[in-house]
Amino acid sequence: MLMVCGSCGRVASPPDALVRVMVEPDRITDTLGLSELFSHYEYIPLETVPEAMIGDVTGLLQYKGGYLVRDRKSRRILFFDGNGRYLRQIGRSGKGAGEYVNMNDMVIDPSDSSILLLCTVPKKLIWYASDGAFQREVPLDVYAESLEIIGDRIFLYANSHSGNQDGFQIYAVDRQGQRKSEWLPYGSVKSYPISMTVNHSRPFSKFNDSEMLFSMPLEDKIFSISGDTLREYLMLDFGGHSLSAEFIEKTVGEGSDLAFTLMGTDYARDLHYVFDNGKYIFFNVSFGPRLHRLALHKTDTALRAWNDDLTGQYPSIYEWTEDELLGAKTAMEFLKDYESRQTRGLQSSAEDSTAALLTEDSNPVIIHYMK
Repeated sequence: MLMVCGSCGRVASPPDALVRVMVEPDRITDTLGLSELFSHYEYIPLETVPEAMIGDVTGLLQYKGGYLVRDRKSRRILFFDGNGRYLRQIGRSGKGAGEYVNMNDMVIDPSDSSILLLCTVPKKLIWYASDGAFQREVPLDVYAESLEIIGDRIFLYANSHSGNQDGFQIYAVDRQGQRKSEWLPYGSVKSYPISMTVNHSRPFSKFNDSEMLFSMPLEDKIFSISGDTLREYLMLDFGGHSLSAEFIEKTVGEGSDLAFTLMGTDYARDLHYVFDNGKYIFFNVSFGPRLHRLALHKTDTALRAWNDDLTGQYPSIYEWTEDELLGAKTAMEFLKDYESRQTRGLQSSAEDSTAALLTEDSNPVIIHYMK
């Protein structure tokens, strides 16, 4: 096992070695501006119309020159064009073929560019064409919260509250829904009821056609999945701030709210938004109440705090590739940030024109960063 830290020099590690990185945010002085990664950006206010009101963006994908938005509150997938104009809804509520009562995630199936939804009530996968037409569905024998596709495998994430009898965190199925592999039984990782901590944001992050990363909120490991192989990819060493399984078990056993309790401590928690753009691994982690946005250089293993010096908006991130970053903010968040930046004389003409179109009740704004 290789031990490295943010102040160490260049390290060349074999691809299959587990790299350990010491994460001490208060000692990180270097920053990585998004202007070093992207040259320009666009604000795309999503059209505010009664049939397409969005309550809570929990998924955002580029698709056919537009954007697919998953709204957790209304349990809908909404399709907007590249200018933010509402086009159509994908899928519908119900108990028949091509319908669902509850839906947890969406991806684009690279085999035919169809839209794939992960449904939990009932447990099934549903494919739709870009025009919203129902194509097919297959049943699942596990409950899962998130999915991603690599090659001929569909990967499903199921946390410890899922109720699955065999108790794994990750399942792989084929496009007929047949089980092929499973990894990380609950006893091998820190197990906890997700309702007592934080909602997990993007446990899977695909960074090429054959490999993706996997992370969990209270873990200190980032895993890599390729084909039928899962391996430990990166170990984040939080030193004395590492959250122990014993603490979780004691806290949960006492029936307290784990998320609230952790905010009053300096334990590292809420590892999320893990992305690999080829040069850096980006991740967010909280120490007590404070969120840190960090970037690990993959060659010299230096840690830097990333800074949104392009827009100053720090959006919730949904898609991050080598060439693009896709995020979103609610209209209220955008206007609040805009007012703050305007007071300090930092706002841009793009912010001026976008803010003029919004009220606090408007639909969210997509922030699209590009090289």
